[in-house]
Amino acid sequence: MDDKHLKEQQPFSGLSEKLKRLCTLCDEKFRTIRELKKHYIEYHDDIELKHEKDVLNTNEGFEKWKKEEEIRTKLSFVKNGGVKKVNNKQFTYYMCNRSGIVIFKSKKTP
Repeated sequence: MDDKHLKEQQPFSGLSEKLKRLCTLCDEKFRTIRELKKHYIEYHDDIELKHEKDVLNTNEGFEKWKKEEEIRTKLSFVKNGGVKKVNNKQFTYYMCNRSGIVIFKSKKTP
């Protein structure tokens, strides 16, 4: 589904307006992580994109890993949504605070 379709066929969906993923190198905004990754590859090829998936079986193991990673990289990992249950297993998803998602806020001035 492209932006033209969203604007013409679903004008009230708001999907075409939600550009929350921000390139930290040039401040261009994107609707999806996929679009942001493509942008990094095409326009900022001097950086390396890295995706890691770790499975830790205990909360203690995860907390230890998280703390060590945050100290080593000077980043923070924050919860991304609530707990999800699948096949009697509980999953909590975290994202790096530098993952390119930005929430815009404005202040009223008197």
